[in-house]
Amino acid sequence: MRKPEEFVQLIDRYRLGEARRLVVGVSISPDFSSVDCALVLGEGRGKCLRIRWIEPHRASLTEFVRDSCARLAGIETCDIAELAQTRADLAVQVAVAVRQAMALSRSSEKKLLGVSVADPGIWLRAVDGAISWEPLVAASVLAEQTGLSVIDELPQRDLACGGRGWPLEPLAWWLMFADRASPVARDARIAIDWSGNCRFAYLPPSDGLDDQIPAIRYQVLPGARFHKVLLRSCRDSTTDDGPAGLTSRETGKIASRLLDALMCENRPDVAPVSPDCGNPFQETLDRCTTIVRADRLASADVVKTLWHGVAVRLASFIGVAAGRAGQRVELVGGGPLDSLVALRAEIERHLPDARWSDLATINYHSASLQATTAAVLGFMHVDQMPATIPWLTGARSPRILGRLTPGSPASFRRLVMEMGDSRPPVMKLRDAV
Repeated sequence: MRKPEEFVQLIDRYRLGEARRLVVGVSISPDFSSVDCALVLGEGRGKCLRIRWIEPHRASLTEFVRDSCARLAGIETCDIAELAQTRADLAVQVAVAVRQAMALSRSSEKKLLGVSVADPGIWLRAVDGAISWEPLVAASVLAEQTGLSVIDELPQRDLACGGRGWPLEPLAWWLMFADRASPVARDARIAIDWSGNCRFAYLPPSDGLDDQIPAIRYQVLPGARFHKVLLRSCRDSTTDDGPAGLTSRETGKIASRLLDALMCENRPDVAPVSPDCGNPFQETLDRCTTIVRADRLASADVVKTLWHGVAVRLASFIGVAAGRAGQRVELVGGGPLDSLVALRAEIERHLPDARWSDLATINYHSASLQATTAAVLGFMHVDQMPATIPWLTGARSPRILGRLTPGSPASFRRLVMEMGDSRPPVMKLRDAV
């Protein structure tokens, strides 16, 4: 006969085994101006994870912390003392934003498993060409300030396994946006991120019961950041390079020389550069800037050409990755809303059969994509699910990403019990034999 305290422990384990769980995802903008938090409600585990609800929250970082982070990210070597102080200062401000996001959970706070951080970090290149990465958020300070266990340093394990440390989001995007309907999933989907560089991800359908990594394809092209810099070179450019500079203009014409310069960017699925530090398309930008100035192109012509080039490359990407057009398209990512609408309009001209999915059912906000992705990567760490895709990152084999820093004893106990209750995912009989 069990003792009463054992029965209480069993009840606790049963409650912690409930299908619905919460993780706070944190993403710091590449320019260190703000921190995005996403309180993500997930149902299921492993490849059967489903995102049910997302509550976003954004907070600004102080000018002092922003300048300190930008300075450290822009130099090849840094002072250890300055780095330690900046990490602590940034962690304190991130903790304030996380606590504000935690307040959104109200009475469900006990279902919070932890906070998962997508940190831009500092990308360094050694003399021999080896790439390394250092975090900018002090996980121990963040755990102490919030009481939650922290999952961070996502690129480190991929780098240690021979990868380039990115892209880490494709499998998380697959869990978020792919068609995984039961019993039969049919729609292949294309996710588009327009927040910085333009990123495409082909997400094949699957019910999640197979024991294989989905055949995800991924490509990086010049995006909103590239376009804003290029627009400054136009003959009628203004000092305002905000959202209005990226809207679609029907009066614009396609500039053939500029289009040729954009289309000659023939990179493989992933460019061997860090994702958000510097401009990976600097050579293309220099070439296009020269053409814009020499031909004295108007901003309307440049915008029209840029949208046309993105849509053509997307149509080609779908043809190569999926083998057919007419795929369901998920238009995701940050950036000005009007530029996303303009991009969608241009895509529809080249892909008239594309069907657009409605993400309102999960309260999805495009500006919180990176924070939501971080939360999903946190779920994958808790469920002990590898997040790396070897043919995209170059790693030798799939690995579980992230470093775990314990929070308060009660929070860490909940997380350990949740991880201890993890079971191998259900799979099809032919995969299990």
